[in-house]
Amino acid sequence: AYVDPDPRTLRLMINTYYQSLTAYKASIAPSFQSLLQEAYTKWRGASNYIANTLLCEAYARNFNIAHGTTMTGAGVPNLFKNLKEKGYAIHLLLCYASDATRMHALTSRATHQAFVQNSPEDAITKGKVFHTIFPLYFKNADRINLYWTDDATPDGTNEFKGLSVCAATYEQTTGLVVHDQEAFNKFVAKYDEDRNGNGLSFNE
Repeated sequence: AYVDPDPRTLRLMINTYYQSLTAYKASIAPSFQSLLQEAYTKWRGASNYIANTLLCEAYARNFNIAHGTTMTGAGVPNLFKNLKEKGYAIHLLLCYASDATRMHALTSRATHQAFVQNSPEDAITKGKVFHTIFPLYFKNADRINLYWTDDATPDGTNEFKGLSVCAATYEQTTGLVVHDQEAFNKFVAKYDEDRNGNGLSFNE
């Protein structure tokens, strides 16, 4: 089961979400981007409900599950606990980038893909808590891939063409293996920057 509340749920809600994006509504909106944001805000709760219902069904039927999420919500500890108790192996893909790169990706997605899947405020909030949940990730996941994304936008265009690199892999049995030292250094530096207030480093 592949479940994602945004590209695999929200974008397929043709009788609700897409009815908020009619030609008439676009003609009276301040901008198409504001219309996208309004539709996202209105229907995101419904897409989350649908996605969570599908996840529960997949879990109950012992399906392999690929879940597109930032995995920063309050329910993550219980989710990991339940998955472990049922015998699931947990494989996480942790993707990090500079704040500027993340904001550029958001605006580019709205401009070039005509899709909003979170607000700038939501992105900032999730970015601030991302590092705080790392100990839980490393305690529960059987395997973790650490990805770093650089903003590789060519000059003269605002289209986001970020390059994601698998910087390192961590497994409970073998520990950490670095695949790209430069990308890994950037990943660690961003983590340490976000944790600066705590005085803790990535290694700790």
